[in-house]
Amino acid sequence: MPSPTRSGPWCSPRTTAGQRSGISAVGTGFTTTDRRALRAMLDAIAQPTSPLATVPTAIARTARYVEPVLIAYVEYREFTGDEVLRHPGFRGLRHDRSPAEVVLPTR
Repeated sequence: MPSPTRSGPWCSPRTTAGQRSGISAVGTGFTTTDRRALRAMLDAIAQPTSPLATVPTAIARTARYVEPVLIAYVEYREFTGDEVLRHPGFRGLRHDRSPAEVVLPTR
């Protein structure tokens, strides 16, 4: 969970074979207002442990965890062969979908 300032990416979870894991980090596309509003929402759904099956080493020490109930619209340039979003950018929250409806991008 990021700070309300411009530092820190947001990790996007994915579900594969019933296990959640990280797919990418989104660190751009947020306005200051977006960051403050999202921070308040994320604070309300914080939890002490990771909902991910694995936590990327690069973020494990500083990561903060939330219940995965918010859906974000993320624009990206490519979905790589190792299943990572290249150049992801936040475009807004989606209120028309549930977490169960979210699927991996197709190539």
